[in-house]
Amino acid sequence: MEGPLVSIIMPTYNRRDLITFAIDSVIAQDYPNWELYVVDDGSSDKTDELLRERYAGEHRIHYVFQQNAGQSVARNQGIELSQGEYIAFLDSDNLWQPNRLSVGVRFLRENPDVGLCFADSISIDIHGNEIGRGNMKRYSGWVFPQLLVDNFVSMNTVLVRRSILPSGRPFNQLNRLDEDYELWLDLSVKNKFHYIPEFLSRYRIEGNRVSNNFMSRLDANERTVLKTIEKYGLDINRPDLRVGMARHYLRRAGVLSGQGQLMGCLKELRKSAAYKVFPGLLARVAIKSLLRKFGLKN
Repeated sequence: MEGPLVSIIMPTYNRRDLITFAIDSVIAQDYPNWELYVVDDGSSDKTDELLRERYAGEHRIHYVFQQNAGQSVARNQGIELSQGEYIAFLDSDNLWQPNRLSVGVRFLRENPDVGLCFADSISIDIHGNEIGRGNMKRYSGWVFPQLLVDNFVSMNTVLVRRSILPSGRPFNQLNRLDEDYELWLDLSVKNKFHYIPEFLSRYRIEGNRVSNNFMSRLDANERTVLKTIEKYGLDINRPDLRVGMARHYLRRAGVLSGQGQLMGCLKELRKSAAYKVFPGLLARVAIKSLLRKFGLKN
């Protein structure tokens, strides 16, 4: 399948034990017109020696070293060096299905009005064994209101047109908690997204990584949402945005409810109700929080 060049950006840091699985999944793609920029964010595990030896004959793979500065800096450097019409992202501990690129490229070529497409991921453990295929609800079209609730765009399945990315450094290098969410929100204000209901990547879950520092991430999400609304001067009284914000705070309330934090939960419920009242959801979250508070529910 001939088509436009796809630039794949892979930040890495001390992933010598897993990175070859990620790169091999790129090489195994049934879409051949790609270039891969592996941006090493200061690894000390001799990742460079491994890659230079293993992939010496692969001209499509480019290795770049930088002093440790974070994933956003690494991704931005990869984007700046790359030449592709389309940009894809793959973390060095994850994998792609063999048709990941061909499916995305075909869709964007056939739908020039869409700026970004994405899909579902299969969860795997540290050894590569499948854990599950449960994915959150995803949306297509002008998805900004839905994105206000939660980040449902799976980074490792994104294929985005370079032409819609902000000039300079697309990822906010000062944001270390939800820089991808910030970019998707920014892009979704003026560009259509499309969800492809296929499992195109394999996402590795290590121990308790997903739940670590979850409230800090939720707080970062709130700041990012409010910042984006202010940046574009959006009318928060738009019915779709009010629904999005109400559900955003309901989600926060649900997390605090699960932790038995009654007062924090009620505070978030009040914020939610200021935008729109969902009586059934409000009552459900409040009751669960009360039950956990008094030890009546695990």
